[in-house]
Amino acid sequence: SHLRYLSVSNNALTGTLPGIISTSLQHLQAHDNLISGTIPSLVDLTLLQVVLLQNNQLTGNLDYVFDPTTQFQVATIVLNNNQLTGMLPESLFQLKPQTFVGTSNCFEGPLPVSAICSNKNLVSFVIDGMSSAVSCRNKLFVGPLSAYTLEHAVDGSIPTCLFTLPNITTLHLSGNGFTSSIPGDILFSDTLIDLSLSHNALTGTIPAKLQHKKCSNIDLSYNRLSGTLSSGFASNESIELENNRLSGVIPAQFRTLASLSILGSNTFSCLYDQSDLPENDPDRLHYHCGSNSFDSLYYTWLGAVVCSAVFFMYLEWKHGIVRSVLSRDILLRDTNLYYTFTTICSVSLRCTLYAVVVLLPLYGLCSTRYGTQTYEYAYQVSGVYMSGVVPFALDWLFWWILLAGMWLMLRYTPSSPLIVNPVSTKSAYHSARQTMSILIPYLLIDCIVVAGVNAAYVYVAVYKSSTLLTIVQTLLSIFKIVWGKWA
Repeated sequence: SHLRYLSVSNNALTGTLPGIISTSLQHLQAHDNLISGTIPSLVDLTLLQVVLLQNNQLTGNLDYVFDPTTQFQVATIVLNNNQLTGMLPESLFQLKPQTFVGTSNCFEGPLPVSAICSNKNLVSFVIDGMSSAVSCRNKLFVGPLSAYTLEHAVDGSIPTCLFTLPNITTLHLSGNGFTSSIPGDILFSDTLIDLSLSHNALTGTIPAKLQHKKCSNIDLSYNRLSGTLSSGFASNESIELENNRLSGVIPAQFRTLASLSILGSNTFSCLYDQSDLPENDPDRLHYHCGSNSFDSLYYTWLGAVVCSAVFFMYLEWKHGIVRSVLSRDILLRDTNLYYTFTTICSVSLRCTLYAVVVLLPLYGLCSTRYGTQTYEYAYQVSGVYMSGVVPFALDWLFWWILLAGMWLMLRYTPSSPLIVNPVSTKSAYHSARQTMSILIPYLLIDCIVVAGVNAAYVYVAVYKSSTLLTIVQTLLSIFKIVWGKWA
């Protein structure tokens, strides 16, 4: 009855936790074992201060484990890496603990925001992947692949009051499917030095107050944050911003930071020699910059191509070089192969004009309103850098117009006027119809399959977890190899 400290950690213990051991118990430490079952009621342990039960196989909920009306000294509760279920009860935070860790369990949302934010004693609040334990995952593939979805992600927006708690130092909310944005006018607690919001679905920009805040760690990676980075971004010990939609200039102080990851999937500008990229970023060696200096090269190349095309057309019009060669080679001129290539060139030219005159301006106009990056560059004119229902609908509409136009051009292309033999003409006509009856469905199926696969990839890249994205990237590579070889 006088036992105050119970520590049985790291002993590979099995079975379940017993009921009341001692009413004088202050420290309960049974972490890193193989203990299963539910957590028994601890309400009679009125002197309880520390509960460390992480890295076990505990199940059940926490509804009747604690009682804030009789327990006034509970300071630390660590329950990560178990299989606990249910919502986090308000009574848990009415205990006024300083530390709560609940990562990698099967907890459900929503969070008891009022009770959490009323706890002014809270120093560390860590719930990374609070619904991601093994028992509450839905595997996407059979076999060794580890991609999965969550049965019940927390979702919703991040309670802004968490950022303002007067004593908070560590706030980890990663991997919970939080949406919305971080308000620009929010006030961050002076004590907050470790912030992790990665692997959510946060949008908007990174508030200037957060960029200028001195911290030991800021992790906002794997979200949908856009905008630019301030030149006054604090030189924190660890900064992770990769896999967002950031663009613009990289702050100069980032160049020599020891622990930094910001380049992946963002489109920052840099010098030609990339000497201003962060030296310790893991993506530095294979990063492709975006900048206006590269735009100038792109436009120069495009201008050279246009000038060459105009010059060639002038020579053809003035001197008839191609016609002259064909007129001397009657065998080449009168073949079906020549006529087939002529038809292909005609269709290709019209499709190219459609892409340049219609599709490129469409992407440019849509990107001004629906673009995902603040700074976009000439070589990035693509539907991939747009988000929303309107650009999706317009893209699909004009792509189907292109496909329909190709079909009409092939369908109503006349038979070769160069073939004068009626028998040959009839044979060529039937041959052309047979070819088109095979070619057109093939083109339609090919376009639909490729567009569908790429649309699925973009959906996964935007809305799903990084683990699933890695799997899909591998499958997409295999698809391109197989489809490109056999299709």
